[in-house]
Amino acid sequence: MISQSLAPSIKQTLRIQDYEVWVHLGCTADEQAFTQPVHFTVELHFNQNVLGGQTDQLTDAIDYVELMALIKAQAMKGPFHLIERLNELVFNNLYQFLKLQKVTGTLKVEIKKIRVPVENLRNGVVFKCEATL
Repeated sequence: MISQSLAPSIKQTLRIQDYEVWVHLGCTADEQAFTQPVHFTVELHFNQNVLGGQTDQLTDAIDYVELMALIKAQAMKGPFHLIERLNELVFNNLYQFLKLQKVTGTLKVEIKKIRVPVENLRNGVVFKCEATL
C-alpha cells in the first residue's frame, strides 16, 4: 500500500497569481474617473500541511474563490488614491479571514498597478504586504 504522503512535513504554498480587478484608482480626479486594472497576487505559506491534500475535500482547504471575492469587495469600495492604501485594506481583510479559519503561516499580498502615468514605465508598479498568521 502506498502512503498518502511520502514526506510528512512538506512545505506547502497556495499562490493565486494576477487576479485582475478594475478599480477607480489614481492621484488625480481625472485618473480616478475611469476604472483601470490592478492585479493581486496572494501567497499563503502554510505552517502545517493542508488536509485537503489528503482528503480532496474543499472543506479541508482554503477556498480561493472566497479569497478573491474578499479582494473584489474591498476594491469596489473605492475610489483610492494609492495602491498602498488599497493593498493594506485588502491585506487586512484577508488576514482577518484567515485568522478566523485558524490558518497559521505567512500571508503575502501584492498589488500591481498596470497603467502608471509615468513615461517609459513599462511594467507597472508593485506594492507588497506580508505578515505571519
